[in-house]
Amino acid sequence: MPATPRQGRLFATGVRGPVARSRRDADATIAALRALGRLEAADQLLVSLIRTAADVADEKRADPDATYHLNAALKLLADLEARLRGVGATTDDGFADLLAAVTGPPPAGHPPD
Repeated sequence: MPATPRQGRLFATGVRGPVARSRRDADATIAALRALGRLEAADQLLVSLIRTAADVADEKRADPDATYHLNAALKLLADLEARLRGVGATTDDGFADLLAAVTGPPPAGHPPD
């Protein structure tokens, strides 16, 4: 019976290597943000950190003894990706508003610090 196009092969020609799902999706997100004009040259370190965290996550995914490191890489990747998506975006920062209100001018009769 001949192999179907979807069937794996024991000795495949053109071996592609391991699945790098996190890196592939990180690169797609970065490309989309660049296309939207949301990334600048100053964001390059953050982009590099995201790619590195994605590479670590992909590497540790197949190792059952590296669960801690996989989880740490995934948490870091999620945090970095959220920061990258927030670059250039306007945000409603309630904490900054609260801090501005608290550090406003001193009450009458009290000298500033």
